Amino acid sequence: KELVHLKQKVQQLGEINQLSKQLQLWAVKQRVEIKNMQIITEEKGKQSTAKEAALGMSKVQLKLELAGEYFAVIRWLKQVEKQRIGIKSIEIKGDGLGLVAARLDLSCEVMAVK
Repeated sequence: KELVHLKQKVQQLGEINQLSKQLQLWAVKQRVEIKNMQIITEEKGKQSTAKEAALGMSKVQLKLELAGEYFAVIRWLKQVEKQRIGIKSIEIKGDGLGLVAARLDLSCEVMAVK
């Protein structure tokens, strides 16, 4: 049982790692700097909905701090919106020179560890 649990945990961490890598890749392509990325996984057994529980999915929350040119950040956000990533909140502050700092709160679903 423990081995199965550990295999599932590795799979979940692999999915989270892949998501993180994809966000960073898009940032590099758009010339946006990810200053900070915090990944928060949901505790075991705290499924948001019955549908997610039935599908074996778990929510992951991502908190990011970005810096870059305003339109580059917007292009990056458009790529994020096209994926299975939900945007909960966005805060963008400009410096008056075309550069912005953005704080984002994102969420997505990954395979749950049972």
